Amino acid sequence: MLLRTIAGAVGVSNLVDAVGTSARFAQPFGITASSDRVYISDANSRTIREYDPVTRAVRLVAGAHTVIGTANGPGTTARFTVPSGLALVGDDLFIV
Repeated sequence: MLLRTIAGAVGVSNLVDAVGTSARFAQPFGITASSDRVYISDANSRTIREYDPVTRAVRLVAGAHTVIGTANGPGTTARFTVPSGLALVGDDLFIV
């Protein structure tokens, strides 16, 4: 099994949507995958990010960078305190 970094860089934190190792995470914590996407909870930035293995792009899909809160809602209107665990059931993404 080949292990490699697919997104982000070791020792460099922030929140940057970009391709491959140019992307930045504040504290990637939880991970789950569908057939065509990987979802990552970024605990310190209070966001959920999405990785596309075809384009290698990382993008924000939920939450707002460093905005702390607890609010249900679509996309960037949702708020998290410290998102950690993720589970994908069908098309629904559950965040703990």
